[in-house]
Order: sequence, then structure tokens, then C-alpha cells
Amino acid sequence: MTYPVDANISTIFILSVIFIGGAILSLTPGLNWITISVAILILAFYAISMLQLLTSKVDIQDNQLYVGGKIWKYQTMLENIESIESQENSKSDVSIRYRANGISLFGYNAGSFRSKNGEKVFMMTNKKPYAVVSLKEGKYKYIIISADSEKVKRLKYLSL
Repeated sequence: MTYPVDANISTIFILSVIFIGGAILSLTPGLNWITISVAILILAFYAISMLQLLTSKVDIQDNQLYVGGKIWKYQTMLENIESIESQENSKSDVSIRYRANGISLFGYNAGSFRSKNGEKVFMMTNKKPYAVVSLKEGKYKYIIISADSEKVKRLKYLSL
């Protein structure tokens, strides 16, 4: 089972306007090494963001759950999964406090986050509803992914 967790077209359009516009505006004062460096940094961050946004997916195969894109990714064995629940029905309070190493852009979240309880959480979300995957052990306590009720049922079935 594989499905994309890519950003919607409005997010991609808004990011494109912001970053490309910023690169153009940084070049308007005149061409010198500082403005060119700033424009290159803006475009590099844009390219990295687009690479992650367009390659994000959730994949279950070969007895593993893979969540990620080209930059932020995490995988775990299916036997390491304790439970999979929709966020509305989750018994555990997984409220996110801050982003540790990841990206948050216009509703798209990817990477490592910390919960209000201080637990490590890996997120790959672009829109609600979310599925909360509780892990028995490993680097993260929870994986939160975008998944409607049908995908949550399918994930539960495949992880048995």
C-alpha cells in the first residue's frame, strides 16, 4: 500500500511566489556578491522544500512502514507498531509543542517534532484527518500521518 502525502497545489503556488519573488527582489538593488548569494540561498531553500513536498509518501511493504520524502523520512518494522488510531479517537494526547528538525509550511508538516509531553514524534501530514501510529520502541514514540478513515482501516489491517 502506497499513497502520497504531497502538498496541495495552492501550497506549491504560494511557496513558488514567495521564494521566487524573494529571489528576484533580492537582486533588484544591484548585482553584487551579497545579493547573488542571498538569491542563491533563497532558491536553494525553495528547491529543497519542493523536493520534499513532491516526494512525500506513506508506504507499507516488505514488513516495514516507510513514511517520508527525499529529505525527512523514517521507517520501522510493522511488528514495532503498537496501535494505529485516527487522531480523533486516539487515547494518547499527542499535542505538538515545537518542531525539532523538519519543515512546517502552510499546513504541510514533515520531520521530527516534540509533543507537549516531551516525546519525539515524526510527522508527515498535509491535511486532516490524521492517523496516530504508536510505536513500541525506537527513535520516535509516535508517527503522525495524513490518513482518512479508509486508510486508517487499511493500515491497521496491513500492520497485523
